[in-house]
Amino acid sequence: MGTSRSYLVAMLVALVALPLVLFWAWPQSKALQNEYDEVHDRHLLIARNVSAALERYHKDVTATFNFVSDALMKGAKADTTSGLLKNLRFENVCLIDLKTNRVVEAVAANSPCPNAFMEAHIKHFSEIARVGMTVFSGVELGAKGSPVLYVVGLDKSHMTVGTLSTGYFIALGKAIAFGIKGHAAIVDQYGKILAHPLDNWIAQMRDISKVSAVKRMLNGEQGVESFYSPALKGDMVAGFSAVPGTGWGVMVPQPVEELRANAREIELSSLAVFALGLIMAALMALLLAAMLERPVARITAAARQMAEGDDNVRIKEDSRFLPAEIKEMTSTINAMADRLMSARAVAFEARHKADAANASKTSFLRTVTHEFRTPLNAIIGFAEILSSSQADRLDDETRKEFAKDIETGARHLLSLANDLLDLARIEAGRYEITDEIVGLDEITQRVLSLIRPEAASRNVSVTMEADGVIPEVRGDERALFQSVLNLTSNAVRYGSEGGNVVVRLRHLESGEAEIAVTDDGDGIPPGDIERVLLPFERIAKQDGLTLQGSGLGLPIVAQFATLHGGYFHLESSEGIGTRAIIVLPAHRVIKAGKRKQRRAA
Repeated sequence: MGTSRSYLVAMLVALVALPLVLFWAWPQSKALQNEYDEVHDRHLLIARNVSAALERYHKDVTATFNFVSDALMKGAKADTTSGLLKNLRFENVCLIDLKTNRVVEAVAANSPCPNAFMEAHIKHFSEIARVGMTVFSGVELGAKGSPVLYVVGLDKSHMTVGTLSTGYFIALGKAIAFGIKGHAAIVDQYGKILAHPLDNWIAQMRDISKVSAVKRMLNGEQGVESFYSPALKGDMVAGFSAVPGTGWGVMVPQPVEELRANAREIELSSLAVFALGLIMAALMALLLAAMLERPVARITAAARQMAEGDDNVRIKEDSRFLPAEIKEMTSTINAMADRLMSARAVAFEARHKADAANASKTSFLRTVTHEFRTPLNAIIGFAEILSSSQADRLDDETRKEFAKDIETGARHLLSLANDLLDLARIEAGRYEITDEIVGLDEITQRVLSLIRPEAASRNVSVTMEADGVIPEVRGDERALFQSVLNLTSNAVRYGSEGGNVVVRLRHLESGEAEIAVTDDGDGIPPGDIERVLLPFERIAKQDGLTLQGSGLGLPIVAQFATLHGGYFHLESSEGIGTRAIIVLPAHRVIKAGKRKQRRAA
């Protein structure tokens, strides 16, 4: 019969060895498959990202070429665009008179246009050109002996030809490199190389259209496929994606042998870890069993429970058998369990607060950045046009429209900044409302006067109604005016075009004052009513478009109502309309008799 020590050693070795065996066996069976799965996720994602970059590049090239082409055909100077053409890797853009085949206008980016194009070139361009369309040729040998793409536009009497270097494709392809021989290959719409790690393949414009993955790209497909690479003389696995609207394709291959090598390294590493872990476990088990036996088993069990998250574990002390060192260790572990329980509670609360603060900060920065950037881009864009050399060609009406757009964007920024300041002051508890007599009918009339131009633009009727005597209240005139303005503006903006908006003022039987703004728009879905009262929250209309605005109007109205001791709520039915209601408490409403005395005074 074995001793307790031998049993303890055997059990500890077995307990440690079993998870190590599983740890070693799992990579053995899954390593290569995991490598393939990673290729599927990573390589296909890279191919899609490169495809998206090429799609944007194609659109930028097309838009710039069309702008320059229109300018050349109108006889305008387009020299100012040469910097933009250089950035897009244009060599030049040439306007050709089809009667003489001579270049009549040109913009040189990196090289000048010829005086005339050869008949063979004109024939080739005419074969691919389409009237009113911008067409890209496949990769061809340019005048300098290097690969280029031709961008061709055509009208009845002229043809515009842009020579586009393949430098962008090459730079983009060289930026993709991983493993030992993992790379990216980009082909044109005929399967010819635009970018590849082998420079001679680029120079030769090698045709790889017979590769199965390339065939699928040219058919507009995307996916992952294995094939034999004549360039690297080995089996490859690649993610590939077609570039929408261009016919180009992106392939991101890696040698299969690299995947096998990675899998073998994982297998060897796991085997080494398994062996080392087993040896260390056996040695530690022997040492612990020799020194501690049962007391250590208790301590080990308690430590394991704490590692698994059980903060309530405690070690029972047996003074009859425990040596002084074990007693001290037991006391220390029990004290550690107490501190750990307290620390985990504090850490959980701190992490929860930090996560909430970080999420709130991220959402705030993202939304505010978007809300500021959109009008700023518009202001800068129109200002640049008005200050450019082409501003003289704008008529007075266009200049007025651009100036009006700049003013509108600036006012939107000012309104957003004021809303943010108001909301920040309210949430910080630093917004102090004034206590002055405010006529609800007077501020409503001011709001209607201010909102009528916007209402007229949407053919919306805006009226004020009152049930009985219109009350006066004690409160902050600016806050109440801003609240009525926000609600009325929302009703006009989001209500039905050609509809009706009514601002109704009432003195309730309870003594409270009510301001209700009603529209006959699409209404708010029930699930979104609470959400629209949160800062920066906006909902989608029935046509799927998101409502415009900062999303601060309703939250500020709700906060102002609360500061006055009242409340704000929404009543809405989809397809019928929305009723926004502010209720001010009775102690803020001035009775009729007192109101007359104050007016007389």
